[in-house]
Amino acid sequence: MQSIDHFMRGLGSLKHHGIVPQWGPGRHGPGDNTFSYFTDPAGLVCEYTSEVAQIDEDARLCRTWKRTAELSDQWGTAGPPSGDIRSAMAGIADRGHRDLVVPGLTDYFGPE
Repeated sequence: MQSIDHFMRGLGSLKHHGIVPQWGPGRHGPGDNTFSYFTDPAGLVCEYTSEVAQIDEDARLCRTWKRTAELSDQWGTAGPPSGDIRSAMAGIADRGHRDLVVPGLTDYFGPE
């Protein structure tokens, strides 16, 4: 999103269509960006955002951010993330189809 106005209008449009954020809106400390988090039907997390800080890597000192409520949401509007969104953000390990792995086969995408 180009600006906070676009961001908020987008949230309003989503809300009008029955889609509400699971966390947000708020403003992160690291990145100084606005945020709202949603999950899609597959349970994947989607962050809707605007105004992400642009970093000049040559001029910026690297630092570690502490994980605090104040830095998670500078505005104090979002409250803490729900257990559901925290679980979705943590994800579930994809174990793949280990039962289909064939020892010695190096090219699974080539001709059979």
